[in-house]
Amino acid sequence: MSRRLNNLLQHISIRESDDEVARALKQRLALASLASQFTLSDERLKQAVLYLLHEMVGGLEGRESTLRMLPSYVYKGNPKQATGVFYALDLGGTNFRVLRVAC
Repeated sequence: MSRRLNNLLQHISIRESDDEVARALKQRLALASLASQFTLSDERLKQAVLYLLHEMVGGLEGRESTLRMLPSYVYKGNPKQATGVFYALDLGGTNFRVLRVAC
């Protein structure tokens, strides 16, 4: 469908002389063409999920991976019995957040 829409859009351009209905139709066709480029089949989506899971596990196990993974350390005790000062670090792509909690 997207190939047919793209072929149609190559022959249709929005002009100043277009009336409101023609302009709206052309815009809807352009948006439909754009949206079709982001549509994934269920099978393709499953493949992407499996690939991401494989890369995450590989990165966490220290193998070569396309995803850089950092191990997480989670406190396994009872949080109600925890005392002291604790820090949570969040290293994102552009931000570095630090949370300090004293109990």
